[in-house]
Amino acid sequence: MDFWLFGGTPAEREYISSHYNNYDGDVTYQHQEWGQKYQIIASSAANNNLPDVMAGQAQQVPDYVGAGAIEPLDGDAFADQLDGINDIFVEANLETLRYADLGDYDGEHQYALPGGYADMGPFVDIRTDYLEQTSFDEPPRTWSELVQLAEEMQDIDEVDSAVTTSGNDQGLTAGYFIGFVYANGGRYYDPDSLEATIDQPGFVEAVELYEELASNGLFPSAIAENDHIEAGRRLIEGNSGIFITYSHANAVMETIDAPDEWYDGEGHTVTRAPLPESPSGNFEPRDLLLQNAQAFMLANGTEDSDERESAFEFIEWWNNEDQLAPWTGDTETDVGIRGRVPTLQSAFDDPPELMQTEFGDLITLYEEDDLFNNTARFPSFSGLASVQSIVNRNVLQPVMLGEATAQEACSDANEQVQGVIDDELA
Repeated sequence: MDFWLFGGTPAEREYISSHYNNYDGDVTYQHQEWGQKYQIIASSAANNNLPDVMAGQAQQVPDYVGAGAIEPLDGDAFADQLDGINDIFVEANLETLRYADLGDYDGEHQYALPGGYADMGPFVDIRTDYLEQTSFDEPPRTWSELVQLAEEMQDIDEVDSAVTTSGNDQGLTAGYFIGFVYANGGRYYDPDSLEATIDQPGFVEAVELYEELASNGLFPSAIAENDHIEAGRRLIEGNSGIFITYSHANAVMETIDAPDEWYDGEGHTVTRAPLPESPSGNFEPRDLLLQNAQAFMLANGTEDSDERESAFEFIEWWNNEDQLAPWTGDTETDVGIRGRVPTLQSAFDDPPELMQTEFGDLITLYEEDDLFNNTARFPSFSGLASVQSIVNRNVLQPVMLGEATAQEACSDANEQVQGVIDDELA
C-alpha cells in the first residue's frame, strides 16, 4: 500500500515517517512537496500513478475530485464504520470535510478524516511583553480594539510598525485576510447567482480595517514584499507586536531562529482574531474558518475492493487517539510538534499543559462556548488561486501601501474576480 504525505513541519514529517511502520501492514511512505500538491496529484491521476492513501490539504477536495484522484470515505463499504471513527473529533472539523454534489457523486459526502490538526483563521499572535505595556489585559475582541491596541503598541520604542502580516502575492496573504470578510458577512462571490461580491459592504468594510491600520502607519512600509515567514520574523525580533496569521503561527516560527520557549507559547499569545461589532454583509457571518491540511483521503490508486478496504483500515488506524496524541501537546507523547490546534475533542475537554500554554486564550473561548459554534470552511472552489492573486495585487497591496482606498480597490477588482468566476464556475 502506498501512502503519500504532503507538507508538514519538520517535527510532523519526522514523526509520520517513523511512525507509519508501527502499522501492521506493508506500507510504502513517500513525502511530497506542499507547494506543488495539486499538480502532483492531477498528473498522477492522469497517469494512473496515484497512491492508495494521501494526507494533504482538504481545502482542495473539489479539485482532487475533479481530477479523479479521490473518492468519498462514506461509500456503502465504510459508512457504518465512519460514524464511530468521527466521534473522537471536534464536529467543526468534520463539517469542513463534507462536500455536496462533487463530480459524479450526488448529494453530500465526507471525503476525508481530519488527521492531527486544523488550520484556523484569522488569528492574531501578540507579544505579551508589548501587551503588558498597553491598557489591555487580554487580546482584543473587536476590530476597534485591534486598532486601538496597535496604536498603543506603536508608541513602544522598539516598534516601527505595530502590525505585521503576509503582504506578497501568495495564497496566505488573502488567506490570512479572508476570515475578516467572513466575520463581516462578506464572500468572494454569491454561490447562488455566481456574481462577484468583493465590491459589496461585507467585503469592502473588512478591507477598510486594513485601510485604517495602513492610514495610521501601523503596517511595515515594505509590507508587499513580506511573506508569512518575514512577517513572523518581525514579531520575533520585536519590530511588530501583532501578527495577523493563522493558528499555525508557532509552526511558522519553526522556520525562524526563535527562542526555544517561544515554541511552547511563552512570550506571546495566539488566538482568534477580533470580530466586527456589527457585521454589514449579506451573508451569514462566520467567526472562524477552518481547514484540515493533513486530512487523510482515500485515493484512487486502489485496484480492487480488498485494496480499498486495506487503505481505509490504514486511514482509520491513523485517525485515532493514540496516533494523533502528539498534536495535543501531551507531555507523554510530545515529539516537538508546535503551532497546531488539535482536532481531537478530548484535547479541548481536558487540555494538556502545553496546549494551555500555547493556546490558552483559545481554550478560554472554548470554555465560554464561543469558539466552534459559528464556523465555516475556508473558501474552496475552482479558480480560488486566481481570485486570491487578484485580491492580493489589486486590493490588499494597494490599500496596505496607502495607494488606494478600500472602496476604490474593491470596485476596480470586482470585474476581474467576476471573470474568474465566469470561466471556472458559471
